[in-house]
Amino acid sequence: NVNIIQLNPKRIEDLALRRAILASVDREQIAKAYFSQLGWTEPLPGSIIAMPFQKGYQNNYAGDTGAQAAGKILEAAGYSKSGDYYAKDGKTAGFSITYFGSDATSLAQFQNLEQQLKAAGIKLEQDNQPQSQFNSVMGAKQYDCAFSGWGIGADPADSVQYFYTSEINEGVGDPELDKYIASIYEKESHEEQLKMAAEAEKQHMEKVAIYFPYANGPSYVAVK
Repeated sequence: NVNIIQLNPKRIEDLALRRAILASVDREQIAKAYFSQLGWTEPLPGSIIAMPFQKGYQNNYAGDTGAQAAGKILEAAGYSKSGDYYAKDGKTAGFSITYFGSDATSLAQFQNLEQQLKAAGIKLEQDNQPQSQFNSVMGAKQYDCAFSGWGIGADPADSVQYFYTSEINEGVGDPELDKYIASIYEKESHEEQLKMAAEAEKQHMEKVAIYFPYANGPSYVAVK
């Protein structure tokens, strides 16, 4: 599995803002909050189509990160800072994150994110929903941003089409990348398919910026 922070590009429409969000988040701190009660540590994941031990895995989470890197992205897109936050055309650079229930871990993750984004000049608001609303809110995509989790398939070359095409993301994407992903399945060599899938993921994180992984996590059960 992989735990991700998922942006809704239909509600956070500005690509520059989405890219700045990805740049500003310290994923290690989010993972620490997530694992705080488990005593678990692991390397940060760099993919949502492959586990670190899978053939074809590579770290596709590229680019400069941190508050300064995020600020450069926003300023290049015409944002200017007034007080704590950037703004453009009278609109503050910001969004809300939706999480469900009242457990301390989710609250700690929100507070971590809020501090990190504020340091980058991005305003984060809290949208806390009852656990019972999870399916309806996530199913209808009634969120700007949410914590989420996905199962990782056996073949990264097959998985890439289910995350990174415009069709999957309600028309939001990159036409050239769509063509590139389609061409993966024309290759006979599985090795080449895997390399192309990793490249497609890297390009999507840079050009579209919707999903970013922060943890894989342990598998555990309770038994009598």
